[in-house]
Amino acid sequence: MGCDIHILFQVFDPVTKKWLLIKQSNNELMTVNDKDIAILVLPVGKDNYDDELEEYYGKTSDFWFSTTRDYILFAKIANVRNEYGLLDVLEPRGLPKDLHISVEKLFESGDYHSHTWLLDTEIEALNLDESPMYKHTYYIQLHVYENFKKEYKENYPNNELKVQYINQHTYAFEKACSAVYGFIYTVEEWESFSEERKNKERSRPPAYGKKYNNVYIESSGQEKRDYGGIDEFKNLLNKIKNTFPGQQVRALIAFDS
Repeated sequence: MGCDIHILFQVFDPVTKKWLLIKQSNNELMTVNDKDIAILVLPVGKDNYDDELEEYYGKTSDFWFSTTRDYILFAKIANVRNEYGLLDVLEPRGLPKDLHISVEKLFESGDYHSHTWLLDTEIEALNLDESPMYKHTYYIQLHVYENFKKEYKENYPNNELKVQYINQHTYAFEKACSAVYGFIYTVEEWESFSEERKNKERSRPPAYGKKYNNVYIESSGQEKRDYGGIDEFKNLLNKIKNTFPGQQVRALIAFDS
């Protein structure tokens, strides 16, 4: 079963010294008062979906924000669905202690888990520096590749060495390669890492392999995994910051499934 993210945004009011909840209506953003927040509480005794419950979900939907289902984003901000073995991740922090009781009730009304929160500066700092390659990218030990490249050029002097061609037609090359499911660096990239970064890479779980002694042969179909969630998260933040300039923003986050 898939996992999705659910986000509430708040801005800090320097006058009242309170975090104000934001809702979106007709693509416009606005802060809400305590009376408006009260509608977030699930009607008592509503076990079946009826008109009243449908009205409730319609009202609360104005408060929720989301992004594409992006397990790289989920892993980075809360170590949720970290199937790639990312190392630089945040652990769930729970919800802040200063929330309005109705906001707490809203998070309790769904089957949510891994509650956490992030400030705007933390969202802006999210990046894809540590991001896995697409699955089935091929890697090869450097000396094997160099020997093959020399042999290939001798046999096909007028042909450009292309990965797609040799993957499809050269058994020797395929046998020298393996499918990569984790992280993969060129020799140059590996040498550029600090010792601290290298040690972190060496500590990566065995399932993801130790790829730092290999190089990868790039082709047009090979690139870092990016499902767009990080950019979407930042775009939501920018929209809020543009609407409420100069105010600090906080994201309240939970996941389902």
